[in-house]
Amino acid sequence: MCRETLQLRPFDKLFAHTVVGWVPDEELLWLAPSTLPPLTVDKVIGWTKPTDRPLLLFRDDEPAPCGYAELNPLRSTGQAMWLGHVVIAPALRGQGLGAAFTRRLVAEAFADTRIERVVLIVFPDNEAAIRCYRANGFRQTGEERHRFRPQGSACTMMRLELSRALAECLGNRGRAQ
Repeated sequence: MCRETLQLRPFDKLFAHTVVGWVPDEELLWLAPSTLPPLTVDKVIGWTKPTDRPLLLFRDDEPAPCGYAELNPLRSTGQAMWLGHVVIAPALRGQGLGAAFTRRLVAEAFADTRIERVVLIVFPDNEAAIRCYRANGFRQTGEERHRFRPQGSACTMMRLELSRALAECLGNRGRAQ
């Protein structure tokens, strides 16, 4: 993993079918709680608004992506980015690629000098994701209650944030480690 070259590229709709193939119905709730199963190409394409930045992760010179995520402006402030829909190809999970992807996304967010923090929410039982985010400096700043349409009941989510100052202190500059 240390020798790989990782690149973020703008999302190309031609790869929506690839993203669909990475998400079995039982994982869809964690990835996209407002999306009803089954996941489809149209639903993946529909996740973003015109101001959002869907991104694909490519490694080395491989023609197919190995990750998908979005960096979206936090609408309540011009100083934060929202990290959402983060997913790695299942065959590549558990190898540190998610952590490297997160570092790349953080570096991309902080390349905009107006951005002071990156924010996300995660289900508290999504332990692998929480470990990944915490390893990259994200800290819990609270909880949020959300009512997602598919399940109808309210869910408590963990809110995690990474400030620019902490990212710089940790040396989180998007290196592919």
